[in-house]
Amino acid sequence: PEFTLAVSWAPTDRRAVRDLCALVAKRLPATAGTRHISLVTENGVELPAGHCVCACVREGADLIAKSVARPPSQPAPAAAAKAAEDLEPYLKAADKAYGARQLARAKTIYTELLGVSPRLFTALLRLGLIEEQAGRHEEACHWLQRAVREDPASEEAAVALARSHLAAGEGEE
Repeated sequence: PEFTLAVSWAPTDRRAVRDLCALVAKRLPATAGTRHISLVTENGVELPAGHCVCACVREGADLIAKSVARPPSQPAPAAAAKAAEDLEPYLKAADKAYGARQLARAKTIYTELLGVSPRLFTALLRLGLIEEQAGRHEEACHWLQRAVREDPASEEAAVALARSHLAAGEGEE
């Protein structure tokens, strides 16, 4: 069953996604049983449980709560390495589309990659750059902030984030 649950989360609130999931779980109808709740964006990207809600989601964005029978298990290092290998052809296809300026195609592939691997730096960075090039600076900031969190040493991500903040009018104060 689907239902809407309005949840207010102040931008200064530093609680993690898991806290919002727990809040949603408490408000589920009793018929839903005890299940694990995860939150995904409208694009299908799952929010990491340990990340700050306000750092993952821009204000006013809709989230979808997904209920699963049990919490997802953490992949073993070997399984994670295998998963990265499995994603490589798709990442190459996305990079090729991006390089050829087929930005809609690249955006689609990068978004799908994040559905499988939500912390994939290259996908986060490129989605931010695509949004920046399209003049959607608030969306660019969303992706670039996530990219900077994944790789704080990336000058490219940091500079692009600063540019997007300025273009969005957020850096004038």
